[in-house]
Amino acid sequence: MGERTGDGRLGGNLSDALLRLNQPILRKLRTALVAGQIGAAQLSGLNCIICDAQVIRSLCSGNPLADNLTSQGWPSIFGQTANDAIVHVSSQLTGLPSFQGITRTALHSAGMKVLDFGGPIELEEASGIPADVINLLNKPITAIDFIPLPP
Repeated sequence: MGERTGDGRLGGNLSDALLRLNQPILRKLRTALVAGQIGAAQLSGLNCIICDAQVIRSLCSGNPLADNLTSQGWPSIFGQTANDAIVHVSSQLTGLPSFQGITRTALHSAGMKVLDFGGPIELEEASGIPADVINLLNKPITAIDFIPLPP
């Protein structure tokens, strides 16, 4: 079989390696997931009067994200469902309703602190997430924390 080059389009001159990647996975990957979820501490800073959040609310009035940049409004952006201020917890945990991962109170990222959300962020030791990841990395994939992800 001659060498083929991929042009990046599905079905269009894909290399053998790309064709193999496009095949369904026959084995389910066992995985464990950790999610961050904001709470009152992460939202309380949004109720400020002289701060970046207030400036954004004032300058961008009429924009749904800016108007809801308050402790009461931000949860409505997510339909009152659990989130880390950027991503729904259900999405962080594969979107499968039956999947029970580890959830910690934490903010998505340091960039959100600029908007006056409070920490800890998910990567900070205080969130507990780094310790959870280390713990999971030291467990066998047969442990109860790991489930097979569907293809």
